[in-house]
Amino acid sequence: MMYADVDVTGHLSGVNSQKLNESIIQVSRLFELILDSNIREEVNVVFLSDHGMASVSDTNIINITSVVDMSLITDIMEAGPLTYIYPRSGKENEPKTLKGLLQFKAHHGYDNAEKDMRGIFSAIGPDFKTQLTVPPIKMVDVYQLICHVTGIHPNPHNGTWAHVQSMLRDNHQVHVDL
Repeated sequence: MMYADVDVTGHLSGVNSQKLNESIIQVSRLFELILDSNIREEVNVVFLSDHGMASVSDTNIINITSVVDMSLITDIMEAGPLTYIYPRSGKENEPKTLKGLLQFKAHHGYDNAEKDMRGIFSAIGPDFKTQLTVPPIKMVDVYQLICHVTGIHPNPHNGTWAHVQSMLRDNHQVHVDL
């Protein structure tokens, strides 16, 4: 099940908004219902987000038209923390460069070394240890963990089994890293 409201609300209302707090409370209630039920004794449940989110200050915004000759550009397309700038044909090698000019703190998904950009991960169920806190893990490691507890043979991936193995009650289960 995916609950996208937290992500959408965060983008539209901001990370410090009341609307985002209400959305998080809704997800927290769902989590509490599962924790209070007996389902966790029979079913593995994983709660996760694929990224964190941080505020973007208006003072960090650069008006691109003030640093780039727009007659050299055909299109500008925003894609989350990235902006794609398409030059006119024949203008690809003009001396004006954007390198070093744009320094943002992204909406999300930009640099997971920053604490605000990290996602969350919590798992309960018969295959998972209880009362365990682990260091931050990477999304590529979550894939193989979910495949493992669901009995799905994973496709080749870049995850490392040793990063997630300790979360399992029987962490000596047979597993093949690809």
